[in-house]
Amino acid sequence: MDLDQPTERVLNLPTDPASAGAARRWMAKLDLPLDQERAEQLKFLANELVTNSIRHASGRAVSVEVEVLPHAVRVSILDDGDGDEKPTLRQASIWHTGGRGLALVDRLSSRWGQRAGPGTVVWFEIDREDADLTRSARSAGDTLTRPSRS
Repeated sequence: MDLDQPTERVLNLPTDPASAGAARRWMAKLDLPLDQERAEQLKFLANELVTNSIRHASGRAVSVEVEVLPHAVRVSILDDGDGDEKPTLRQASIWHTGGRGLALVDRLSSRWGQRAGPGTVVWFEIDREDADLTRSARSAGDTLTRPSRS
């Protein structure tokens, strides 16, 4: 695989609670240019976002897209809902059992954001350790929620 050229893999799933586990198993089989710690973070955060999509989207399907970029690995979670409920980063109380998914994405990813359109797209990136981080990390139309911490 030429790691300087973007490559993309896609998994389409129903909005069923079992889909989060299916996404985790699928991602574990991917050969990604990340060390073990970063690969685990990527799978963990993707699981959080798939779970959020299943829980909050009004649609019937969710897709997981994994792109190997020259500077990072980007994961996008897309749902086919109406797109009315914009994902919001909240400060969860210690008494709440949920509401921490985007906070974890914010803390553990290199950068993340969302895209409007049909449905909802939330994406995050984990920087590659061999990356040239001077390259742009944003795609046209993305709302960058937090800039890179590099």
